[in-house]
Amino acid sequence: MKKLFIFFAALLLTCTTFAQTWHCGYPNAEDVTATFNGVALVIDGTGDMEDYDGSNMPWYSSLADIKTVVIGEAITSIGEYAFAGCRNLVNVTIGGSVTDIKFMAFSGCGSLRALALGSSVANIEAMAFFYCVNLISIEVWPDNATYSSIDGVLCNKDKTTLILCPEGRRDTYTVPNGITSIGGWAFYYCSGLASVIISESVTEIQPMAFSGCSNLTSVIIGSNITSIGESAFEKCNNFTSITNRNPVPQKITGNVFRHVVTQGDTLYVPAASLAAYQEAEVWGNFGAIVAISDKSNNDAEIAVAKNDSTLQQVLEAQKNNSAATTQNFVPLKIYPDPNINGQFTIDNEQLTVGEKIEIYNASGNLTDVYDVLSGASTTISVVHLPAGTYLVKVGNKVGKVSKQIDQTPNPHRGSLPENIYKVQKDDLKSR
Repeated sequence: MKKLFIFFAALLLTCTTFAQTWHCGYPNAEDVTATFNGVALVIDGTGDMEDYDGSNMPWYSSLADIKTVVIGEAITSIGEYAFAGCRNLVNVTIGGSVTDIKFMAFSGCGSLRALALGSSVANIEAMAFFYCVNLISIEVWPDNATYSSIDGVLCNKDKTTLILCPEGRRDTYTVPNGITSIGGWAFYYCSGLASVIISESVTEIQPMAFSGCSNLTSVIIGSNITSIGESAFEKCNNFTSITNRNPVPQKITGNVFRHVVTQGDTLYVPAASLAAYQEAEVWGNFGAIVAISDKSNNDAEIAVAKNDSTLQQVLEAQKNNSAATTQNFVPLKIYPDPNINGQFTIDNEQLTVGEKIEIYNASGNLTDVYDVLSGASTTISVVHLPAGTYLVKVGNKVGKVSKQIDQTPNPHRGSLPENIYKVQKDDLKSR
C-alpha cells in the first residue's frame, strides 16, 4: 500500500511543472506538508493535520480547482474543515494510518460520489461529509475494527447501528434487518430521499436522525421502536404520512417534529391502537389518524392471494406478457402510469366509498390496503415501495401501475450554502 501511495503521489505531482507547498501539521506544522499541482492536493508527512475554520486553509483560494485529494500513509488525522468547499473534488485516497476524520472535513464536496475508509479509521466526527449532495457510497476496509458498510451505508462494526446514510441517496431507502439503532444525524439533510422504511429489528431512533430531510414524504416506523429522540424528524416539512406500527404510542415531545406542521399529515396506526394514538401527546396532533389493516403490518411480502381467481388471472396474463381477459374483472382507471413521484390516482366513478384498495406486487403479494375516499378520485401513495410494477385491486376491478425511479441529477450539486462556515461544534452541542 505504501509503495502504491508513493507512486500515485509522484505521478500526480509530475502532471505539471508548477506546484504550491504549505505546512499543515499539528502541533508541529512542519510535520505535515500539503502540495498542490493545480489538480491534485497531496497531504504527506507524519501525524495530525491542523484544524481550520472553513476559510483559513492554506489552499482556500484553490478550492474550486482541487479534483483529487491523496492522504499519505503516515497521516493520522484529517483536520476540521480541511477540504470543506472542494466542490469539484471527485477522487479521495485516505491512507491506512488515518484514525480521525474531523468535523466538517469534507463538507460541501458536491461532486464526490464514493469514498473508501481504511482499516485504521476509528472516529468520524459529526457532519464530516455534510452537504456532499452526490455522495452515494461509503465503503469500509473489511479489517476496520470500528466501522462497516451495508450497500454503501456506514454502520458500526457489528452492523447493529446505522451511522451515516450518504446524502446522495434518493427515492426509497429501507433500513436493513439486523439494525437495532438509527444513529444521531444518520440521515441528516438527505434531501433526495422520498420515503424510508424502518425495519422491525430497529428499537430506537436517536436525536436528529432524519433532521433536514426536506423531501421526505413518508416514513414507516417499525413495531419495535420504543424510543424516538429529540428533533429526530426536524424540518421534514414535506411529510404527507407516517405509519407507526408500534401498538403502544411512543412517549415523545413536540421537538421530535420541530418545524413540521403535522396537523396537515396523516398518521397510520394499528387498528387496535387507534384510540391510544388519538389521546397521546404529539401523535394526537396529526390531522388524520387512520387505522391500518393488520395484513399490511410486515415489511416483507406477506399475504399471497392464492385463492383470488380475479387477481391470479391478471398475474398470469402479466407473467405471459399478454392482455388479460375482461370476463371476470373491470379495468381500473389509474394515472399517471408510469409514475415517478410515488403517488397515483384512481377514478372513483366505479367505486364505492369505504371499499378496500389492495396493492399487490408482481408476485401477487399484498403490500398495502387503503380505503376508497369520497369525491371524484382517490390518491394513493406508494413512495415507500421500491420501483416496479404493482397491481391495484378493488373488488373485481383490477389495474396496473409502474413506479419508476427519478434519475434526474441533483440540482444542488456544487458549493456549500453561504452560511455553512458559521456552523460550529458548540452550535451542535447546544441542540
